[in-house]
Amino acid sequence: MKFRTEVQAPNYNFQIRHWDQLMLLGSCFSDEIGAKFQHAGFHVMTNPFGTLYNPISITNALNHILEQRSFLQDDLLFAEDRWLSLDHNTSFQSNDAAELVERINTSIEQAYDFLKSTKFLFLTVGSAWVFKHLSSDRIVANCHKLPSTDFQRELLEIGEIQLAFREALDKLKRINPSCSVLFTVSPVRHLRDGMISNTRSKSILHAALHAMNLDYFPAYEMINDDLRDYRFYTEDLCHVNDLGVAYVWEKIQDWLVDAADQRSIDAVLKHRKLSLHRPSDITEHEIHIQRSKTQLINAFPFLRETIQ
Repeated sequence: MKFRTEVQAPNYNFQIRHWDQLMLLGSCFSDEIGAKFQHAGFHVMTNPFGTLYNPISITNALNHILEQRSFLQDDLLFAEDRWLSLDHNTSFQSNDAAELVERINTSIEQAYDFLKSTKFLFLTVGSAWVFKHLSSDRIVANCHKLPSTDFQRELLEIGEIQLAFREALDKLKRINPSCSVLFTVSPVRHLRDGMISNTRSKSILHAALHAMNLDYFPAYEMINDDLRDYRFYTEDLCHVNDLGVAYVWEKIQDWLVDAADQRSIDAVLKHRKLSLHRPSDITEHEIHIQRSKTQLINAFPFLRETIQ
């Protein structure tokens, strides 16, 4: 008897190598998977604008990076005794406008330099629902806990999403034509929207990506149609827990990462495990860690930048 409907691997015309440079943009699921790549010793940059959920904010961030478009103080909003950016998540707030502008522009410069040589770009969309800031008449990445009366909630249309991604990806191809792009719909449930609204939102995202004939990784389907159990969610029943993320990460390795690199990945994970151990003799342990790091880099020189 069959008790699960496992998702079949799509046909991809690429394989990720351990030395490839990867960038992940999008929802909190991007953060989770980005952390898995980083822990395994990949050269990764995740969400330089902070966690983003809707396609417009994701493409706005991508456009800012690709155009090296600097922020000015006029681009910030001062509210409730702090400066903030409506194009970023809540980690981009400060009491000092100049400090925030410098931090934002530094992140854009670093992201541009990284993206120029990135081999794979993962884009994870979480919701087709957006909030429009009424006074500036623009879609925001985050409401920053400002009064709800400052915003209007809207549902994106399929055409809007497609247009935004096409324009951003065209810019990417001009700057880095060898970069492969892989899309994912986040399995995180946006129940604050309501179950019906969440389903409509995810359906719009799926329809938009399908019509564009883009490479797609079925993380949403793995959690909702394969595992299909609340034990793979955290206590809020919305976010995927460690076990669920580990399952998706296992499929990423099986389907996307070149099998020849499993030896170097296993060596990195063994080194990480040693580093996390807390012995009674700290000095002796540090010697073991340094010896392990030296052996790892000698065996796999491309890990020099990612293993600290």
